[in-house]
Amino acid sequence: MGHSDCFAENGRVSRALVFVCFLFLVSSLGHAQYQGPIAKDVNSGPTLRATAIFEWTGDLTKPTAARLVPVAVWDGRDYQPGGLYLAQPEPLTLETGTLYELEKSGTPQGTFQVSSAENLAGSWIGLGAVKPQLTAVMPKPPNSKYLPLVVKEGRQQQQQQSTEQTKASAGNTSAADADRPTLQRRGSGDGSSGGGAGTGNGSGSGASGQNPPDPDRPTLHKRTAPTNTGASVAASSHPDPDRPKLRYGKPEAPEGLVEPSKLEGFPADLEQMAAISDVKRTEPHSYLHTWYDPADEAKMRAAVEKLAEEALVPSAKTVSTSRRGKMGRGKAAPKPSLPELKDESFHVFELSWSSGVTVVFSAQGEGEYITLIAQTDFEGNPQVIFRQMTRDDRLDVTPRMKLVDVVDTDGDGRAELLFELRGTSGREFGIYRVANRSVEQVFHTGPEM
Repeated sequence: MGHSDCFAENGRVSRALVFVCFLFLVSSLGHAQYQGPIAKDVNSGPTLRATAIFEWTGDLTKPTAARLVPVAVWDGRDYQPGGLYLAQPEPLTLETGTLYELEKSGTPQGTFQVSSAENLAGSWIGLGAVKPQLTAVMPKPPNSKYLPLVVKEGRQQQQQQSTEQTKASAGNTSAADADRPTLQRRGSGDGSSGGGAGTGNGSGSGASGQNPPDPDRPTLHKRTAPTNTGASVAASSHPDPDRPKLRYGKPEAPEGLVEPSKLEGFPADLEQMAAISDVKRTEPHSYLHTWYDPADEAKMRAAVEKLAEEALVPSAKTVSTSRRGKMGRGKAAPKPSLPELKDESFHVFELSWSSGVTVVFSAQGEGEYITLIAQTDFEGNPQVIFRQMTRDDRLDVTPRMKLVDVVDTDGDGRAELLFELRGTSGREFGIYRVANRSVEQVFHTGPEM
C-alpha cells in the first residue's frame, strides 16, 4: 500500500470519528435542553370580575335602606350582562354569599355581602349586609431603655461622650437587671434564690426533685399577626363544582354587620358607589387627580363651565345676514346670554398611572342637560373629547348621563367611567372607555325600571 492510500484511509477514519463526535455532542445538548413535558396550569383560565352599583340612603356606616344593582361581568374577553349572567334563576352576581368590595374612585370604602336576591319588574337587585371600611391603627413601638448617642464635633469630644454614655448604660443595665434570673448548678444553690431549686436527693422545695414553676421566669411567646378588620371571610363551597365563581364569603351575615332594609324607587337623597367582586385581588389606589394648588382646580372648573355654557346657547355665528344688515355696518351682533348652570358635577381623574388628566363635567340648564368629558392639552387647557346634550322632551331618545364612579371593570389596571343613563320612564347603565383622546361605550345594560 502506498503513502497516498494510507493518507486517504487515515482521512476517512478521521472524518468518521469527527462525525460520530458531532452526533454525540448534538444528542447530549438536546438531552440537556429537554425539560420534560410541561404541566398545564388548570387555574390559568380567566377569572370573572363583576361590576355592580351599591345604592343607599342615610349614612354608609348605618344605611336606612340599600340595594345592589348588578351591571356587568367581565369574562376575560367580553362584557356580559350582570343581571342575566348564568341565572338559576338569580344571576351569578347575586348568589348568596357573594362578597363585593365597595370603592370610591378606587379607594376601598367597605364590603357588601349578598344574603338574598329579588326580581323587581324584570330587574334583579341584591340585598345583604354592609361592613364599612375601618382604619387600622398601627401599634406604637416600645421606647428603648438605651438613650441615643449624641455625637459632637471633634474626635476628643466624641470619645468622651461615648465613654460617658457607655458608663451610664452600664449603670442603667445593672440597676434594671437586678432581678434578672441567673443559672445555678444543680444542688449548689439555696432554695430561696433559685425559685425553690431542689437538691439531688429531693430535699429541696420541689416535689420529686423537680423545681416548681417560677411565676417571674421570662417565657417566649409566638408573635400573632394583627387582626385586619377589612379582610374578607373565607369562601364557601358551592353545590356545583363546575360553576364559575366570584368572590364569596360566609352565607350567613357575620355578627356586627348592618342589614339595611330594601331600597325602592329613586329618593332624593340616593347615594351611589361602585362595587367589585373578583377572586383575584389587586392593589387598590385612588384615581383622583391630586391638585397641588387649589387655584389650578378653580381655574379648570371655570374653563369647563364656560365650555358647557357656550354649548347650551346658540352661537353668535347663527345670526342671519339679513338681521346683521338691518343693524347696519359697524354694529356688532349682541352676544347671547349664557344660561345659569345648576346641579353641577365636576370630577378630575387620572385613569391610570401614566395617563393624563381626564375631566368629567355635567350640569343642567333651562330644560337641558349636558355632559362633557375633556382632557388637557400641553398648556393645561381642557379640550372636549366627548359631549352629550339632551332635553326634557328627548330623554327617552337621548338619556341624561350621570357619572356614578370610575372603576376598573376588566382588571387591567386602567379605570373606566361608569354612567347612569336616566330616561323618563327608566334607566340604564353604561361603561365608557377613554383611550387615545376618544371615548367609546364598551357596554350598556337594558332598561331598568
